[in-house]
Amino acid sequence: MGRFNDAVAAYEAGLKHEPGLVMLTGGMAEAKAEMEAQQDGAMGGLGNVFGQPDVLQRIASNPQTAGFLADPGFVHKIQELAANPSAIGNHLQDQRILAVMGMLMGINIQTADPTPSPAAAKQAKPEPKPEPLTPEQEAAKAIKDEADAHKLKGNTAYKAKQFEEAIKHYEAAIAVLPNEVRMRGPVGLFRRRHV
Repeated sequence: MGRFNDAVAAYEAGLKHEPGLVMLTGGMAEAKAEMEAQQDGAMGGLGNVFGQPDVLQRIASNPQTAGFLADPGFVHKIQELAANPSAIGNHLQDQRILAVMGMLMGINIQTADPTPSPAAAKQAKPEPKPEPLTPEQEAAKAIKDEADAHKLKGNTAYKAKQFEEAIKHYEAAIAVLPNEVRMRGPVGLFRRRHV
């Protein structure tokens, strides 16, 4: 393991016999990439994202990372990573470094202290309370609730095969809410089946 020089040499020897063979060219490319990653340190070259010449400008232009530049210690870490990418392992505990690394790589790395997005802020707002009912609406609701209670008791009695009790509750529901068609349905169904 880790003998990438030997692997590259073997692929090169194979390509002398079979030039352009996809398996050999692909294997050689992978071996070279692994060799470079190993040379960049244990983090596989992740620190190289900080070596871009415009890294500070990109950090400053991103609203989620711009505030980090106010801390001279953070700027020093970025400069250290630009000079020595293999030092990334020393700074991964800093959530700001992870956020900047994600931004530079074009991915969203969740950190322990994320800046809430506008969508998350909208979600955090509590639901508005319903407006209070007018006295007329409260009276209508009370009547409907009473009729629904009678209908529910009628349904329960019907399921228990207490048909006389069911009819009394259905008729009480109709008496409370005579113009509501859905209160008449159970009575009509009952009469068709049992009378």
